[in-house]
Amino acid sequence: MGHMGFFDLSSRYAGLDKSGDPLVLLNDMVPFEDYRDELKAIWRTPPEQRKSNAGRPPWDEVLIFKTMVLQQLYNLSDDQIEYQIRDRLSFMRFLGLGIEDSVPDAKTIWAYRERLAGAGKMKELFDKFDAFLREKGYLAMGGQIVDASIVPAPRQHNKRDENEKIKAGETPEEWEEKPHKKRQKDVDARGLKRPEFVIVDGAPGLEVALIALWGEDLPIQRCTVHKHRNLLAKAPKRMHDELTEDYRDMIYAKTPEEIATRRKAFLRKWRLKCKAVADSLEEAGDKLFTFTRLPQGQWKSARTTNAIERLNEEFRRRIKTQTVLPCAETVPMLLWALMASGQIVMRKVDGWETLAQPVADATLDQAA
Repeated sequence: MGHMGFFDLSSRYAGLDKSGDPLVLLNDMVPFEDYRDELKAIWRTPPEQRKSNAGRPPWDEVLIFKTMVLQQLYNLSDDQIEYQIRDRLSFMRFLGLGIEDSVPDAKTIWAYRERLAGAGKMKELFDKFDAFLREKGYLAMGGQIVDASIVPAPRQHNKRDENEKIKAGETPEEWEEKPHKKRQKDVDARGLKRPEFVIVDGAPGLEVALIALWGEDLPIQRCTVHKHRNLLAKAPKRMHDELTEDYRDMIYAKTPEEIATRRKAFLRKWRLKCKAVADSLEEAGDKLFTFTRLPQGQWKSARTTNAIERLNEEFRRRIKTQTVLPCAETVPMLLWALMASGQIVMRKVDGWETLAQPVADATLDQAA
């Protein structure tokens, strides 16, 4: 095994560039320095308030914020992000670190994030980051370590006459003759219309994509079951029963007004008992209560993704050894077989009688 030469690191980075490192694009596109003053005001103690200048110098604010961006993009815990920065050249280059430089440890990253959340700036800064990417025509698709990427946002590439036919509710003749071309067109042209109501489990990349495609006013509901699990993970085990009782009292209240009142009481109480719990609830914002804009009979089904996930689970159990189905017709055939054999039971959605009613425009705050 040879010794590391002067140009070896540059050669490694050149290899990453050739493979297409999305973090290079992100670094070039986002003016991270614009965040410095705001971050410094949150994370650094003013000179007049310091007892002395002794102690370890603080970490660079932009480096820590970019570390949090990596966590969001690649869905990494504090311990994992520390390891991955040490292990991955692409992460080191994105953060401006050399082989010889120190790396922020897991406790340091946690402490900086807690101060950011305590100042109420976490969501604001990341919304600003996502908005900047959308303005440039890109989406930050968060995911696992192998597939996080920065991808161009969906764009229309139809011809003028094709758009006119689509608006008239028709499909261009050329698309009918070439099904493969029709599949590659935008989702609206393929017949996927703007949904009336969307239920998600909190994946930030999915929410960004939905909003980029259908607008800020798209009704998006965060799964209340997933959020409950998130809250439990933030609290000591001895508080779990009390937390669950308070959460259910809030989520299962009978009117929007009651929910709003109990939401405020929940935040007031848990900011004192366990601040991480209150911060986690605030992270979801009004999207956790979008179901209140529906008729009350639909609330039970609209609060959670559990019914959808169960159906997906039953499908995946049967195709996990195959992964790719031979054709589109296989899906309804499999669904029919599962239903006919009684392995899955499809029931009417709670509140199906009022499904034709439009989603109310009023948000929870306005209703309260």
